[in-house]
Amino acid sequence: MKILETERFILRVPTLRDAPLILALFNQPDCVQYMGEKNLKTVEDAEKYLEDKFFTMYQKYGFCLFIIQLSSLNVSAGICGLVKRDSMDDVEIGYAMLSAYQNQGIAIETGLAVRNYAFNDLGLKRLAGLTAVDNHGSAHVLERIGLDYIKNIQLKEFTGDTKYYLRVAQ
Repeated sequence: MKILETERFILRVPTLRDAPLILALFNQPDCVQYMGEKNLKTVEDAEKYLEDKFFTMYQKYGFCLFIIQLSSLNVSAGICGLVKRDSMDDVEIGYAMLSAYQNQGIAIETGLAVRNYAFNDLGLKRLAGLTAVDNHGSAHVLERIGLDYIKNIQLKEFTGDTKYYLRVAQ
């Protein structure tokens, strides 16, 4: 089901057919480094992860991390969407691209669309962004989509400090 469309991409709700994408994405060295080891070793593991994380969140909140699909092709580039952690009051924006699609402005283009969707369609009043202190690329994306760095925080899900960004609805 299509949720959003940008000039170059469609953002849609994931299905079990996206398990190979999730398996590849979450086993990339940069995703493991910045998002943690998910212990996804097989397509079946990725299907269970989709069910437990993505589908459950979508059923509970009406949003999740969406699949980024190139409009011109039936090819998926990564994920971008919204996450609600039990450990945080705010909904946060999240994104990750397959290596072949990094540094092409995809996270910024889809991030802006998701930010606008969060405020305009879902009526959120605040949108957070989190990134590892040393993940300068992710910090750049958060700043380019209009979130402001607030402070470093510690979350139980991650070791060390995490940079906390925020945008309040205008």
